[in-house]
Formats: sequence, structure tokens, C-alpha cells
Amino acid sequence: MWEFGNTGEGVDVAVLDSGIDTAHPDLAGRVAQAETFVPDQTVEDGQGHGTHVASTIAGTGAASGGKERGVAPGARLHVGKVLDNAGEGQESWVLAGMEWAARTERAKIISMSLGAQATDGTDPLSAAVNQLSAETGALFVVAAGNSGPTAFTVGTPAAADAALAVGAVDGADQPADFSSRGPRAGDRGLKPEITAPGVDILAARSQYAAEGDGFYQTMSGTSMATPHVAGAAALLAAQHPDWTGAQLKDALVSTAKPTPDHSPPRPAAGVWTSPPPAPPPCSPRRARSPATGRTPSKRARRAPRT
Repeated sequence: MWEFGNTGEGVDVAVLDSGIDTAHPDLAGRVAQAETFVPDQTVEDGQGHGTHVASTIAGTGAASGGKERGVAPGARLHVGKVLDNAGEGQESWVLAGMEWAARTERAKIISMSLGAQATDGTDPLSAAVNQLSAETGALFVVAAGNSGPTAFTVGTPAAADAALAVGAVDGADQPADFSSRGPRAGDRGLKPEITAPGVDILAARSQYAAEGDGFYQTMSGTSMATPHVAGAAALLAAQHPDWTGAQLKDALVSTAKPTPDHSPPRPAAGVWTSPPPAPPPCSPRRARSPATGRTPSKRARRAPRT
């Protein structure tokens, strides 16, 4: 879509993660609003996960001469810090960030590279995704988790019916071993619905990150796959501003490249390889330090695997 001038301009995309490096050149002028839901911590990204994710969506690539641009470099970012500088967060922080993104900021796309244990999609986080999606028309794009290759390991809130759950593939479009697999626990529902690149993804590095140096770093995880799909959704929303989140989800899934060797319920219905072509009038793939789960104690973690 870039060749036709579509950069996602005008589309509001929320990133609920570990914050952002507000001084990174690639994110200068891209953040419309930033809010922290973590007590006693600012929006600055002390871990590096959120900065990497945000730049994959809408980074300008300024520190690389434009080479390392995000999928939708024209999108407006709304950054909610719901994970602390260790990459962990309370369920209440995540829920507050979701409400803020969908209702206060009115984001069309909400990217969540985080999650907790596998569920049947009826837990509080999943229920909130379903309710907010129905009431606001937002599309929640959520990391499936890094608990693969075992089946029934897609975490919450990716397990929600309304969520677009994202698995990870490597450069050869093969499922990453770490990527959580479906089907959904309980009812064996189709999850994840789509996959995207999530192995050795290069994107912006927070100046506060403990590892690496310079403006960029490589990470792997379904957290890295998720912002690729969120960026693609922003491009599609720019092209079709009247579409609801459900319509955007349907369009992305239905136009993804099929993966017949890995048909559902193994990892997903298809792999997103590039911004989908302009559809007919009637219609419409690169986080955790640890793994996705951890919570009977209601703590959420990023879905990365750095």
C-alpha cells in the first residue's frame, strides 16, 4: 500500500505495553498521547519491549535513514504503559489501559503484546476485549503467547472471541517453535487466527534497555508478530475509515496467505505477508522476556521471548 501513498495516516493506534522511549528518533512526532497505569513509574520504557513494538507499527526509521520504518509510519500512536520496567503488570493495570485506549483515546486499533495463562476466552481480560470491541468498534490485536509448541496454549486476552490473536513464523513462513498453538482451551475454538514474522525482528531500542546498544535491537516472540498485524490493520483502516474492528479482522484473516501445511488448529489460518491489496467494494506478520503466562495471581506479562 505504500506505493499508493497509504501509510496509515490519520489512524489512531494504541500500544499497551511497557511504555516508550520518548526521545527515540524513530518515534519523534508519532506519539499523540502517552499515559502510565503503573504506580510510581513514568511512561519511559525501562525494559525496551514497548519501544520495539511501537516502532514496528509506526516508526519513521529516522535513525536509519528511513530504512527501519514501521508498517504504518503515518499512524498516530497512543501509548499506555501497563507493564512495569520488569515487563510484568497487574490485571487491573491492563484493564485500565484497555478502557483508556478504547474509550478515552478512541483508538481504532489496540495492539497488545502481552498476556497471561491460556483460557477458554471467558476470563475477565477476554470479556473486556469482547465488551470494548462491541461498544467502541475497536480492533484488539493480541499476541497469542510463547508457550508453544504445545496445543491449547493461547493465552488471555488473545483467547477472546473478538481479539485477533497473532502467532509467529520465521523467515520461511514456518511456525516458530515458541509460538503458542491452538485450538482455544475449552471449546476448541480457532486461535490464533493469523500469523506474522516474529523471529529476529529488528526495531527501535529504548535507551533504557539493559541489553544491546545503539538505536536498534533484535527481538523474537509473538509480541514481535503482533505489531506487524496491528500496522497492517492501520493501513486497512486508513483505506476504509468506515469499517468496524470486526470488519478489519475479517478482511485481514480472509486475505492472509494460506498455510495449507499447517492448517487449523495447529497454528493459524494463514500468514500475513504484506499489506493486503485493495479489496473489492463488498469486502475487505516481527515479546516476552519470559513467556506468556503467569497468573492465577492476576499478573500479566508481555508475550515476548527476547
